[in-house]
Amino acid sequence: MKEYIKTAIKMTTNIGTTGAISEFSRFVEKEITQYVHSDKMQIIVEFGGGHGNMTRAILERMHADSLLFTFEIHDEFIPILAEIKDKRLAIIHASATEVLKYVAPNSVDFLISTLPLNIIPKEIREDILQNGALSLKNKGFFSQALYIKRKEMMLQHFQTCTIVPTINFPFAFVHHCYNEKQSL
Repeated sequence: MKEYIKTAIKMTTNIGTTGAISEFSRFVEKEITQYVHSDKMQIIVEFGGGHGNMTRAILERMHADSLLFTFEIHDEFIPILAEIKDKRLAIIHASATEVLKYVAPNSVDFLISTLPLNIIPKEIREDILQNGALSLKNKGFFSQALYIKRKEMMLQHFQTCTIVPTINFPFAFVHHCYNEKQSL
């Protein structure tokens, strides 16, 4: 309980960019990581590593040869993420808008985001979604946890979007998005 309170204090201190008062629940973690496969190698990107709860959930499900690139912009969260000792994890101290500086276009199997897209300025949010979509392989998935449904926003960057309500405080919706890229 003490860690939960410390985490809540840190998150609310940065609420303008974390957009949260606590970490997402295990129910959200289970839903948002459903496309992480333990039986095959994947390149996975996480937007918003925070205190590492979602990062750990991803690592628990990943194949031994998979790679996870976790983007975190807050200086104070980097040392917390660095406590996670796993050779499959690369912590990127940069904005999610810069994803294509670290991974090649069409190279990511699965992208997970817990960024507060609802409160991020529109031009930055659009860069995040556009660059995220460009990073994904054909038939790659993008899963986003939000406190409200934003299907229309997702469909501006992805062909399909399904929304799954999950138990959390406050209530959360996981948006699973997908593109099938046209071959030339």
